[in-house]
Order: sequence, then C-alpha cells, then structure tokens
Amino acid sequence: MGAVIDFKRKVNRYKAVNVDHNMAEALKELRQYVENQGTGKSRLVRGIYQTRPLDEVQTTKVGLWEFGYQVKPTNDPGLFERNIFIKIPRQKIMDVSAGEREKVMGAVFSVMIDKGNEWPEMTLIAPDCIRIRQHFAIVFWNEFNPGVVTPGKKG
Repeated sequence: MGAVIDFKRKVNRYKAVNVDHNMAEALKELRQYVENQGTGKSRLVRGIYQTRPLDEVQTTKVGLWEFGYQVKPTNDPGLFERNIFIKIPRQKIMDVSAGEREKVMGAVFSVMIDKGNEWPEMTLIAPDCIRIRQHFAIVFWNEFNPGVVTPGKKG
C-alpha cells in the first residue's frame, strides 16, 4: 500500500504526474454516463423500460485494467459519495510497476476526483482492487449580480 501513499505525496508536492490518456478518455466517458442518469439507454425489465438505479456500479475496461464507478446519495442533503474501483484481475496491484500504477492513478485523479472537495480515501479492498471514496457536493450556478452570466444562459 506504500505506493498509493507515495502517489498522494507526489500530488501534494505539485509535481507533474504521468497520465495514460486513453485511460483518461475512457474514465471521462464512464463518469459522464454515471453522473447523467436518464441520458443513457433504458433497459427492458418485465415489459417496462427503466433507467438504471443511480447507485448501481458501472464498469469499463482499458487494457488489463477494470474500473468501476458509483455515486450514492448520503444522509446529508446535497452531499454524495463517489466510489471508484480500480482492479487488475488475477494480479496483485502492488506487483504492478510503480510507473504503470502512476499512469493509472494519474488518469483517475485527473478525471474522476473533484478538487475543492475532501481528499479521497484510498483502501486496498482486495489484493487486485483499490477503492477510492470521496464525498462531494453538487454546485448549482446561480446569478446574483446583474451582468454575470452563468452556464446555460446566453449573454
């Protein structure tokens, strides 16, 4: 687990982090899909079209790596919990080279983690899987000053 902590130290020292760009693109698509429920496809369940449950874990695979993403509401109104699962099946994550792990964690942190919310909690939940959990709040833009244009409103 020391390598995960080393990544946290590297981020805190503001050094450039390697990012696997193909992985980052796949993670952007996964995040967009999970966080925009109702915009994706419905599924037919017993003759009724239904959207997927909000807290269902959605997955994608990039090379040998598998990623899961889940967003769950918390008991506090307006606060949510994000769970990111990083897995490399049938291989211990800590046996993967530090450079490869850095590219994966760089992609995850650059795309999936929101700055300005609490620092995420990283847990090795199995030898081949890490869970990253972050609590976050959704920000709604509101125009309080005349002449200030918020997203979605034309000047």
